Amino acid sequence: MVVPENKIHVALAFDQNFIIPFYVLITSIFKNNKENKIVLHAIAAGVDTREREKITRFVQQNQSQIFFYELDKAKVETLVLPDNVHFSAATYYRLFFPSLVPQEIKKLLYIDTDTVVVGNLAELYRVNVDAVPAAAALDAKISLRPDLGINTAGHYFNAGVMLINTELWKSQHILEKALQYLHDFPERIEWADQDALNALLQNNIVKVSNRFNITFYDIPKYLTRQEFDAFIQDKVIIHYTTQNKPWLMTCTNRLRYIYHDYLRLSPYATQQKYVDFKLNKPDVFKYLKVRLKEFLIDTTGIFRARSITAAV
Repeated sequence: MVVPENKIHVALAFDQNFIIPFYVLITSIFKNNKENKIVLHAIAAGVDTREREKITRFVQQNQSQIFFYELDKAKVETLVLPDNVHFSAATYYRLFFPSLVPQEIKKLLYIDTDTVVVGNLAELYRVNVDAVPAAAALDAKISLRPDLGINTAGHYFNAGVMLINTELWKSQHILEKALQYLHDFPERIEWADQDALNALLQNNIVKVSNRFNITFYDIPKYLTRQEFDAFIQDKVIIHYTTQNKPWLMTCTNRLRYIYHDYLRLSPYATQQKYVDFKLNKPDVFKYLKVRLKEFLIDTTGIFRARSITAAV
């Protein structure tokens, strides 16, 4: 599969509620991939023409391109949506990208919009997927899923970052099979289409290092802020999985500061860090508790010392 050396096709799906995280993500892509030609392919559900024009101008200012695609909402409205506050119907859009983009695009890097890119995407884009429909990193939280046919560890992957071979995705009818699986087995679905894809692709996918998809459960608990700066040096994509989104004031993800760094570089630089900031007692108490613990880790290492003692 031959692609131009520095051209990277990136697929992103979002709705109006994720406009700011979308801007943060593409800002991080542009800042860390200046040597690459970035071509964005977006499904922007509910995003009006004026906002799309603003997005296009920002993308062009960064010497990149963006193409928008329309998807009939009816295609996903009837699909089961897990009882999870950080899921929306937009999670299913990734299934459709290979059938929407131009036929000449053979490789497509899909990235969830609750992420930031902190490295060069070229290494991931060069992964060989000639013989499989996709490549992805293992999920650090989920090991076994017997209900999906996954009975041994090391097979369940996180679909938030996937390098897709568009030709094989289409010729092997992954979209149609995933939709059918979601329709036939709604009782098995905990993580939306990710579960369906795992049931279908567990022996038909290339596993890549989690450097390309660092999730909440990959992050060490007791590093100091300085140590976290070192921790991310060889990482490429940070994925803010779980309810710990960096734009929520009760977020406990220690890498949320990286999201905020790129927020300050984005067109929404003046946006407050936390979209849900409220001065109610429970939230303020949790906020202060989390921040105090982090302060103690950064300045005294007290919690790390306790964790080491407990391990011994």
